[in-house]
Amino acid sequence: MAKHNTEDEEFKIRLKEYKLELKIIYEKSQDAFEKQLSYLSAGALGFSMLFIEKAVGEVSEARLSWTLLFSWILFTITLTANLISHWLAARNMSKSIKEIDDNNYNSDRVNKRISKLNVINVATILTFFLAILSLGIFITTNVMNKNSKPSFEKKGLVPTPAPKHPSSFTSQTPTAAPVKPSTKTK
Repeated sequence: MAKHNTEDEEFKIRLKEYKLELKIIYEKSQDAFEKQLSYLSAGALGFSMLFIEKAVGEVSEARLSWTLLFSWILFTITLTANLISHWLAARNMSKSIKEIDDNNYNSDRVNKRISKLNVINVATILTFFLAILSLGIFITTNVMNKNSKPSFEKKGLVPTPAPKHPSSFTSQTPTAAPVKPSTKTK
């Protein structure tokens, strides 16, 4: 019986160690998630601006330009919400540490704060994917539009004006001066 209690206690200790390990991994995962989401949102925002300059030209000439504006707004919301989430996570962690130090820890309060952060994180994922979708629609529409133009327009070549019939020319062309014979003697 004593051996059985010892095994149970060892298991509980290993389980607590495992729980701490999982918490560390979870925190690192959350940190990596927020960084990657910020990098992806900022990168997609920059890519879309470069795309317009190189592939579309003027936004006023683009088709469905509202989808581009919508994607920019969503990327901005994603970045802003991600920053707020990061700030709240740090603030919540600080509150939890203070509550532990003050012997006022309540897991229900902590879980409530965590669930609020999870709502923000889900919202950032949603706004990010909607921004990507909107940008994809804009790019696809405008690349297809650009590919449907005649080939000389795609290459930026402008054909020369058609030649005129010789009878339409006037005699305004300058004539050469008569050549004088040489007066040199041998």
